[in-house]
Amino acid sequence: MSVSISVITAVRNGAATLPVLMESLCAQTWPQVEWVVQDACSTDGTCDLIQAWNTRLPSLALVSESDGGIYDAWNRAVSRAQGEWLLFVGADDQLCAPDALAQVASVLKDVPLETQYLATGLIFVLPDGSAIEAQLPVGDPVARLPVEMPLPHPSLFHRRSLFAAQRFDPALRIAGDYDFLARTLTRTNWRMAPVCTTKMCVGGVSGSLGTLFSSECEMLRCSRRAFPQAARHKLYARILRSLLVRAVLRVGGESPARMLADIFRLLQGKPRLWTRLPNA
Repeated sequence: MSVSISVITAVRNGAATLPVLMESLCAQTWPQVEWVVQDACSTDGTCDLIQAWNTRLPSLALVSESDGGIYDAWNRAVSRAQGEWLLFVGADDQLCAPDALAQVASVLKDVPLETQYLATGLIFVLPDGSAIEAQLPVGDPVARLPVEMPLPHPSLFHRRSLFAAQRFDPALRIAGDYDFLARTLTRTNWRMAPVCTTKMCVGGVSGSLGTLFSSECEMLRCSRRAFPQAARHKLYARILRSLLVRAVLRVGGESPARMLADIFRLLQGKPRLWTRLPNA
């Protein structure tokens, strides 16, 4: 069976980082891929840059217009996407290897129709491209959904039919991907593939030090809405840690806040991240 994939990117003023993503798209060996770009009226030449690559890029669908945020932009892009499977990547992300989509397609061609998600691995990288850690799909994501995002979203493939009845909530600013998964993931509608598809550059709206607290609080609201009876001790603990980091950020500045955030990571057995960013 032939597998068609749409890679969706919402962007505003992404000219500085988009070339890395575009190079990774141009290098893909899988032929049935389109790039659906939803631009929020960029003023830095983003659209000119994309159109200049038009002959090298896979099938390109670019629209530039005002939107209500990233999740509204994703919804607009979904309406235009032609692929059977959708992958949402950021303007500063990239695909891991030239055969990344080919490897995924070899799995997707055999999944049953009731499978609506294919989860693959994600690699977190610094702005200089060096890898920090890999995040792999967990064995029982539904059990962990009330307290965390169990499947890395930039490497999560969505069957387009999911969006016939559901869309991202445009009122959310950070946790819209988590909210959508909380509403649509079941124990039987997902599969996992043992490959890493996407490299995600740390930072951005959901991964910056200044928005950690807001991100966890928005996730808490979504969790309460989707899982009103669930225990959320782990989520409350993350909110407390992020509140402490925010307090240190406001009082002591960036450097001590990054040190504290990395201490919390080390206590969880994770590698340092925040103190490795530029200008730490």
